[in-house]
Amino acid sequence: MRAKLTILVASILFIVTCTHRAFAESRWSNTAGGTFDWNSSGNWNGSFPPGTADDVRITNDLGSAQLITNMGSSVGAGVTNAINFLAISNGLGSASVTVQQGPGLFRSNFGLQIGKNATLIITTNALIGTNSSLTFDLRPGGGSAGTLVLSNASPTSGFSTFLNGGGSISAVNAGTIAFTPVNNQLVSINYGQVTAFTNNINGTIVMKGSGTGGFIGNFGAGNRAFVNSGSIFVQAGTLRIDSRDAFSRGGFQNTSTGLIQVNTNAVFELRRSANAWSTGPSVTNFGTVSMNGGTVLTFDTDGAGATNRTRVIANVGTIAGNGTFTASINNLSGSTLAPGFGFQTLSVGGGVTFSSNSTFSIELGLLAGQNDLLAVTSNLTINTSTFLSLSGGAIGNVYTVATASAVSGTFSTVTPNYIVNYDPTDITVQFVPEPSTLFLAAVGLLGLVSLRRRTS
Repeated sequence: MRAKLTILVASILFIVTCTHRAFAESRWSNTAGGTFDWNSSGNWNGSFPPGTADDVRITNDLGSAQLITNMGSSVGAGVTNAINFLAISNGLGSASVTVQQGPGLFRSNFGLQIGKNATLIITTNALIGTNSSLTFDLRPGGGSAGTLVLSNASPTSGFSTFLNGGGSISAVNAGTIAFTPVNNQLVSINYGQVTAFTNNINGTIVMKGSGTGGFIGNFGAGNRAFVNSGSIFVQAGTLRIDSRDAFSRGGFQNTSTGLIQVNTNAVFELRRSANAWSTGPSVTNFGTVSMNGGTVLTFDTDGAGATNRTRVIANVGTIAGNGTFTASINNLSGSTLAPGFGFQTLSVGGGVTFSSNSTFSIELGLLAGQNDLLAVTSNLTINTSTFLSLSGGAIGNVYTVATASAVSGTFSTVTPNYIVNYDPTDITVQFVPEPSTLFLAAVGLLGLVSLRRRTS
């Protein structure tokens, strides 16, 4: 009875969530835990081996974890192994289901769905959606999210996974995409044949390998933008967003709900053509960029390509923490730039501008030298109607909160009880409490001295 219920629910899910017309179906039938081979006929109901006419569904009520290896390798390495559609989930159970690609080029004509407790591991070239109707869904039906992992099978096997939607469909990640490349290899998702790639508010992208994970937006004739409304965690290696000559959304946009965290020894790399950098809209942060010791790098893709520290990132949200921006930062109205996290330094390889209604936020410690610091290689420019927000500090200490090759302008509004000094190449501050505060402190000190004399 349970098996019949499982098949019934899976069939309903299949009909509701698939957007393409029905094809023959190959259904994974093995519900035991352990490691199994995709190419074993005893594990399937329906067509075997699954081919271009088959919708493949792996949906079982599993009691223990299951790993399915060698997906799509039945015809041998180096040969295109194609199915019509792939859906993986453990909709009724709680154990994980992991499917790992085998050798050779894999193709799923209409795309894929990865749902509850499910992981798909891509290890070599893959074509996801070769027809005009693409399904790229890591949270099918709005339910529990699945995980797509891109991890090269060997130290020398860099590869690309191509998303093909005919240029009229957007690809949206509402689950988890994890890059785990090794030995400095590049593994990438090439989304250039969809209108844009969006990591939505439910989406998570994780970079944690020793190589480079990339989103590349120029597969085919177009150059496409990448939009982040979810979470991006660059934990190790390099995460590359390469929108080439895309003008839409500045090639890359971090929206108001977007979070980007870049850890120590990790790099978040933004690539565009020189044409897009210089004449197109700016790369813009409306959300939060949290620097945890890592690096944000801007790169020109033209010619041999080079890091370019003069390329501007427009900040309308919050950039905070310590690490390095190999870029220039233009803080626009409503934005906050807050170097630090424990009295540390945010280094900027280009220039920094504070425009009207932007805020520079600094925390000071009790000891001299305990303060957040903005270290700017080029010019630091402060326009009118800007805010300097200060907290902490001790009487008598002078704190250097910004350095640059040249400082111009002054903050129009400063937190009370602080003195600001503007020098040609740095900004220093001092904590000076109100006279009433000093009087109360002196009265308290005298009272303490008097009490000690009486008790001695």
